[in-house]
Amino acid sequence: MKDYQFYPEGDGALLIVFGKEISPEINRKVMLAERRIRRAGIPGVLDLIPAFASLLVQYDPVRISWEKSGTGWKRPWRPAGKRSRKGSAG
Repeated sequence: MKDYQFYPEGDGALLIVFGKEISPEINRKVMLAERRIRRAGIPGVLDLIPAFASLLVQYDPVRISWEKSGTGWKRPWRPAGKRSRKGSAG
């Protein structure tokens, strides 16, 4: 089972959900994801809005598609040793 789920939120946002409860462990994952996505400087990402167990990624749908947001930078918050070597990290 994945430790996150993606949900499209209209045509310009993607919600990444890391869990269904509020816990320090889940919130650490959210905050780590926010920092790493922000540092990655992904063109088209407009804003990152963290919550207790999720991260809302707002993006410009003209510059980046949901497919790109959902697969092209799917797990930038994962430590290098945990990334999949396959074409789709998920």
